[in-house]
Amino acid sequence: SPASPELAAAVRAEEQLAGARPTGEFRALTVRLSRYEPARDELVRRFNARPVNVAARFVAALRGLVDERPKPTWETVLAADVAEPGSRAAIKFGEYAERAWQRVAPDLRAQLRRGDGPVLLHDAGVLARYRAMELLYALAEEARGGADSVWLLCPREDSTELPKLDGAVVRVGDNEWIALPDAWVANAHRSALPAS
Repeated sequence: SPASPELAAAVRAEEQLAGARPTGEFRALTVRLSRYEPARDELVRRFNARPVNVAARFVAALRGLVDERPKPTWETVLAADVAEPGSRAAIKFGEYAERAWQRVAPDLRAQLRRGDGPVLLHDAGVLARYRAMELLYALAEEARGGADSVWLLCPREDSTELPKLDGAVVRVGDNEWIALPDAWVANAHRSALPAS
């Protein structure tokens, strides 16, 4: 059937996920942008992955920093986010972003110490956009070192494209990248698999 390469890719993705361990591993999972949310929900429902919304945590930390002082206002900070690179506003924003990551990092590390399945980092483009890829790689190292596994969900135009966050390539080792084709998200492979 014309769907068979797609189905084979879905079965392979399923096998890779089923073979993934709850501790000691880092995996970058690529999925088509339009399938991002159903894929996240499947990973949570079927593999007990614990979803962690990185963007929400970053924004909450940034908001916390801003709310602690009368100035700058949140509106000023949002405007600075899109300011000309190298401008005073952009540099100030960079300092705020760095401090926000310093607040988020221990919280993310703590997630890797719960011992109940892989941590699924989603909405994680902020790591690249706000210069925190080193934090991602530190979490990946902790996972490889025996903490809870880290799964990073990467939206792409096409699930077979290299894992990237906001344009930045995610460094992965051998067997650390799993492409989730549309057929996997739609669960087509499960009806095709023999009942065990």
